Amino acid sequence: MADRIELRNGDCRATIAPAGGAILSATVSGMPLMVATQTPGLATRLHGGEACFPLVPFGGRIEHNGFSVDGAYYRLARNTEDPLVLHGEGWLRPWSVSEVGRDTVLLCLDVAADDRSPYAYRAEQRITLLPHGLMLTLSVVHQGARRLPYGLGFHPHLPVGPGSTVEFQAGGVWTEREMHLPGIRCTPAGEIDFGTPRAAPEGWINNCYEGWTGRAVIGQASGAALILEASLPLRYLMLYKPAGTSGFLCVEPMSHRPNAHGDPHAGGLAVLAPGDSLSASMRLERCG
Repeated sequence: MADRIELRNGDCRATIAPAGGAILSATVSGMPLMVATQTPGLATRLHGGEACFPLVPFGGRIEHNGFSVDGAYYRLARNTEDPLVLHGEGWLRPWSVSEVGRDTVLLCLDVAADDRSPYAYRAEQRITLLPHGLMLTLSVVHQGARRLPYGLGFHPHLPVGPGSTVEFQAGGVWTEREMHLPGIRCTPAGEIDFGTPRAAPEGWINNCYEGWTGRAVIGQASGAALILEASLPLRYLMLYKPAGTSGFLCVEPMSHRPNAHGDPHAGGLAVLAPGDSLSASMRLERCG
């Protein structure tokens, strides 16, 4: 299996790594659509960085590394240096290549339950280049014997710099508390309100927006813009920027808020019975 797959469509180019189901780079007319940064993911360990990775079977952290469903308690082992389990297994496992063409690739991942995680599932991710961007589609089928809560999402690193702006509509925002978990829900206001174009955050941010409309615009100083659109059920949006970094902002469409496992029916997670499935898609294009 190739460790890198090159895709192209017109002026759009992307390099895909089956390791972690990651996008290593994506450009339009030589300008970055996403930027590679270092993460704890498998693609970073093998390739030095990644520009986007899938979130499956959930995104974010789970408090106490465990949750209850239907009267049963499930434990998960930490999967990075973080004390809490983070982003599930998708970004940490090698995916198989099921189909590849000039402008598209289909990646598949089969995960069995073990003593580190109760999740058993098959995930598929199709990456398709457009003339000025790309489309990502992610799906999961629950293959376990008992119901479990699932969530999906994408973790793109979008280019920002001096003069960049961020704009999107959302009904509420969960600010961060200790252990990088959602804390208090409030109405977006001031520097965390992006209902009209606001300068891209320069310092640390790790907030979850809910009631998101499914569209975000990242304006560039050049006058160009990145348009991100997400399908249902991706109605949560994480904004993440580590301290001491520059040049990128993580704008992450998710089907649920982090740590929703504490109340799977209230935070956007889908409780899947054996054989049930969940799917979502994201479109990212450069305009101007």
